[in-house]
Amino acid sequence: MTRIPHSWMIYSLNRTHLNLGMVLGEVTQEQAQQLTDGPDGWSILEIMCHVRDYQEIYIERVQQIVNEDNPTLQVYDAEAREALISERDYAHQNLKAVFDNYCDTRQRFIQILSDLEEDQWLRVGQHPMTGTIDVSVPVFHAIMHDCDHTEQIARTLGMRLP
Repeated sequence: MTRIPHSWMIYSLNRTHLNLGMVLGEVTQEQAQQLTDGPDGWSILEIMCHVRDYQEIYIERVQQIVNEDNPTLQVYDAEAREALISERDYAHQNLKAVFDNYCDTRQRFIQILSDLEEDQWLRVGQHPMTGTIDVSVPVFHAIMHDCDHTEQIARTLGMRLP
């Protein structure tokens, strides 16, 4: 089976947070709190808090898979997401602090992955919804999660492709 090289995934993790930073560029705290992706949608600040918090989840999954034998991973459904929004008071956080924390955590994630041996990348865990996954799956999810929410923030800001 051909696998995506780990170096490619780490490279992508190094890039996606930079893209997100470019999109956020000149967004003010007021814009971050007020602009939403629809009448019942999340604000830019709430989106960024979600991205930050889910990155921690991806790191936890990688560490759990690496450190435990075939662990069962926790599912984060809509109820769990809503609990995080409320518990962490997303709407009143500081955008710059959230983004800085996300960037610091991203560097930690990259370091964790860079330190893995080849056999550690092949270790597996059980995701209750998707079955057996290896370390590359939460890494891939982190990359796609960044891409999806970067597009969501860009759309919320009214950015359009030429």
